[in-house]
Amino acid sequence: MSAWKHRVDGEESPYTPLGPFKLRLPFYHYRFELPDYLQGLLMCAVDLAAIPLMMQLLGMPFEAALAIVILNGLLYLLHHLLGDPVIPGWITPAIPLLMAYVATFPEGVDRVHALIAFQMMLGGLAIGLGVTGMASKVVRLIPSAIKAGVIMGAGLAAIVVVFDEGGRFEQYPFTITIAVGVAFYLIFSRHFNKLKAQGGVR
Repeated sequence: MSAWKHRVDGEESPYTPLGPFKLRLPFYHYRFELPDYLQGLLMCAVDLAAIPLMMQLLGMPFEAALAIVILNGLLYLLHHLLGDPVIPGWITPAIPLLMAYVATFPEGVDRVHALIAFQMMLGGLAIGLGVTGMASKVVRLIPSAIKAGVIMGAGLAAIVVVFDEGGRFEQYPFTITIAVGVAFYLIFSRHFNKLKAQGGVR
């Protein structure tokens, strides 16, 4: 029998102890929820957006890029399955800088090795900051203006890539127009805000 059926509102979700982790399996420890499912579909679209980047920058075939994206998604799920209260995400603001960095290497093995080396150094840095407790201190030391500038710069760089002359808008005008329209509706529409309020979404 499903464990989620015995959960009392306000209490911690059921789990199976697994060493220092709390294993939670879908359909057994928690039930199917439509909002979670729809968010998962959107996250799949975000993950799949990395495929053309890897094909263009690293010269990977579609099949290899797709395999990497699937592995990436499975590793994302480990946090949730093992009860780690972390919301993993891409280092999106760094993507334009990372693209410029790997572009300095010859396409092929050297460029892939450069990307792997960067990711390993970044992972080691993240683990070191987390283990020593320095992460929060580093975040506090960086001025808000710099953090805002990095995020704004990433957004502007993405806009330039899409709408600049010879950019992707010329290749996918209808798709990009519809996506921008939906994004503006979800972010700025009073009608959508009313729907959120009626549904109890914050």
